[in-house]
Amino acid sequence: MTDEAWFYRDGDGRLRHPRQNGVNISFEHAAEMGWIPERRAAKHRYLLILAPPPGTRTNKRKWKAQTRSLFTPECERLIEHTYPKHARTML
Repeated sequence: MTDEAWFYRDGDGRLRHPRQNGVNISFEHAAEMGWIPERRAAKHRYLLILAPPPGTRTNKRKWKAQTRSLFTPECERLIEHTYPKHARTML
């Protein structure tokens, strides 16, 4: 899951990123342009691992080695999160 983030709403109601044309937009500069700060909720990010390709045992061994390397201790936090209940309605 990503962290919460600040964005801005411009005068036309469009959502704007706090970095425009390689320049960070401060709260003061956004206020001068008439943009309203808006806190956005975190996003869920998922990794879907598909089954190994059909074929020889060598293909299966390679697939197992590749997928095993995805779940290193540094990536452990990715496994902790459960899929949100409302996500089924988005399919």
